[in-house]
Amino acid sequence: MKPRFSDSASAHGSSLIRAARQIMNRVGTRSPVVLSAIAFALFLVGVPANAQSVPQIEPVSIAVIDFKRVLHQSKAAEAVRAQIDAQRKAYQQEFDDLERTMRQEEQKLQQQRAILAQDAFQARAKDFQDRVASAQRDVQVKRRALNAAFDQAMNEISKVLISIVADLAKEANVGAILDNNNIVLADKKLDISDIALARLDAKQPKVTIELTEKKR
Repeated sequence: MKPRFSDSASAHGSSLIRAARQIMNRVGTRSPVVLSAIAFALFLVGVPANAQSVPQIEPVSIAVIDFKRVLHQSKAAEAVRAQIDAQRKAYQQEFDDLERTMRQEEQKLQQQRAILAQDAFQARAKDFQDRVASAQRDVQVKRRALNAAFDQAMNEISKVLISIVADLAKEANVGAILDNNNIVLADKKLDISDIALARLDAKQPKVTIELTEKKR
């Protein structure tokens, strides 16, 4: 069966063909522009009237979640922050002790300046500066390690939370779950944040951070 066309589409196609013929008579059929115009006109004539119709989309149920709040308030995230804070304090104590030692060495070096030969003093000064620079690099390495450990742990918790949200969507036959931070107004009945938090705490109550100090 041949596809049916609307009257408006046929009339529009006929007018395009007539226009193309007039151009062809003036310019000649070998012109690429003319051939393109004819092909386009024939394409429009050959398109059924209902070919551009948009398929109907069935309505779906939605739910909302405060993803950041659930992630932040989870027991696993609290455990991660506690571990990071403890390690940061340990590092800070280490940095303070190192700084105190370096200050004492700097004072001794200044006292020795008057009794040391110029070459000997410059050699000790250079050694001291190298150790200071090394200590500063060590501080940066430890700071990057802390940040990387925190990000890795939180990403692990996020993956678990996403899987929980997917399970809740299936259980409730929900077609879409939106972050309520991007929604102006929503009924509280649609919010699954508390349910997701409870399940996250039960499934992943703790995550252990992994520190990897990579020097550049």
